[in-house]
Amino acid sequence: MIVMPSPGNSPGESGTFPAATLGVAVGDYLHDAIVTGAFPPGSALKEKDLADSLNISSTPIRDALGRLAQTGLVEIISNKSKRISPLDRDVVVDLLSIRLIVADRAYQLGLPRISATASGQLEFQIEALKMGLMRKDHSAALDAVFRADQLLVESFGSIEAKRIIESRNSYLKRHILLKVEGWISETILQHYVGALDAISRKDFPLARTNAKAVWLRLLDNLEQSEV
Repeated sequence: MIVMPSPGNSPGESGTFPAATLGVAVGDYLHDAIVTGAFPPGSALKEKDLADSLNISSTPIRDALGRLAQTGLVEIISNKSKRISPLDRDVVVDLLSIRLIVADRAYQLGLPRISATASGQLEFQIEALKMGLMRKDHSAALDAVFRADQLLVESFGSIEAKRIIESRNSYLKRHILLKVEGWISETILQHYVGALDAISRKDFPLARTNAKAVWLRLLDNLEQSEV
């Protein structure tokens, strides 16, 4: 049974999300609850119960769950039956293996033309990762890792590569937060520091090696873990 988290305010409360539509706010709210495990993997999702808990109609709930299904976080079994997707290490390993192929190609072709602006943004994300590690805020550190990688992938300039990489990021984040211990570490930080330094020296093969090492380390962690 799903129990709604209590982050202080919910999307149904007036003025909580002045800059977003209700549908977007509900989607963000449910996304965060699923990724952080506030909604347990495998739990059934009942639109009416969620709507009642948030004091809103079922329509934005239905729309939000449809969008979350596209990320892999929600499974739609039938029109009236939905659940949070279970954690599945084998699926994540397969997903990460494909992600690595696409990302490595993006690093290879994109890093030699990465902009000064993107390099500056990468430095900012490295600082955010460092602060997340210092504060032992796993979620914030993980967000910084994904944003740093996004900057490197986007240097390739391929819309399709970006779409493939980002389409299952939330699914991957949830598995890391809930099941993978020790991956977010000083070692990951040093890989990104090394990538940025290599970019500044125009040693793009080394930058590529460092960027790829982040995800190879995760893949190795997953392959050695129990199912």
